[in-house]
Amino acid sequence: MEPPSTGTHGLDAALLAVELENRRLEDELLALKVKRERRADAGSRAAQRHTEELAQLQAEVGMLRCYTEQTRPWLHPSVFPHPVAHPLPPALAVPEIFMVRASAQGDFQLPKEGREELGLGFQLGEDDRSGGTSLGTFEISSLLHLGIE
Repeated sequence: MEPPSTGTHGLDAALLAVELENRRLEDELLALKVKRERRADAGSRAAQRHTEELAQLQAEVGMLRCYTEQTRPWLHPSVFPHPVAHPLPPALAVPEIFMVRASAQGDFQLPKEGREELGLGFQLGEDDRSGGTSLGTFEISSLLHLGIE
């Protein structure tokens, strides 16, 4: 038999080393794929569990809403005694007083004619120097006459 040449033996060793490295990489790749599948399965199981928990909580909230609607005291008028106090008398025919609060930004504006009728001139009241708010008290009939409600 012929002795193997030195060049061929070196190639066989290099080929064997590459083959071993290939197998190691394939095993590592397979292990990574298995880990990824396990994580995906665990994630999908967790998502499934969360979905089931959410559905259960929503069902409990619905049941609690029904329970509170059934046990609300104002749905059962027989529980409350009739009021003892007599109803208030109807409003008097005296003109009501209306408090107006206005600001310098113009939240409340009267037309010029309305200000003159109320004796306000061109300003609703005095500027209080802290945000421009002024107050005025008028009879509601005067404001209704001016078209302000």
